[in-house]
Amino acid sequence: MDDVVHDAAQTADGDDAGHSGLDRLNECARTALDLARREAIAAGEDALCTEHLLVGLAETTRGAAKRVLDELNLDAEHLRATVRFIVGPGANTEPANGRMEYSPRTRRVLALAARDADKRGAAQIGTLNLLSGLLRERAGVAVLLLETPGVGLELAGQALSRAHREGWKDD
Repeated sequence: MDDVVHDAAQTADGDDAGHSGLDRLNECARTALDLARREAIAAGEDALCTEHLLVGLAETTRGAAKRVLDELNLDAEHLRATVRFIVGPGANTEPANGRMEYSPRTRRVLALAARDADKRGAAQIGTLNLLSGLLRERAGVAVLLLETPGVGLELAGQALSRAHREGWKDD
């Protein structure tokens, strides 16, 4: 699965999900990825990066990862403002060739999410798997956002583990 996600997930356009191996994403995870794509475009970026994915997970109105992020007091507006502070405004108003690319780190996160779903015997990749992929990547702006005072990767990992243990599912 890692090769399928890594090699075929070259763009973050919603309409190519079935061809990219991302057809395993459940509805909530697809919504989070679409919100991440919109976030990247709004920020003037030409690639969907890990920070956009984290904002997308926080922006959803439902989903297990949203509940985890809410418990950590990480809301979309705060994350978005922090991203803009760290990264600054992007230079693009439209993605190159009209296609939003995944950053290499985001492709690794998607591969890690697929691996997490496989490890748990899940047929689909959910938002908790995406959050797990972000935590396991351990690099990038999303990790900086999770390392904010009062959160940290350890606390985020504990909240994610508890959500898995208690069987939280995407709505």
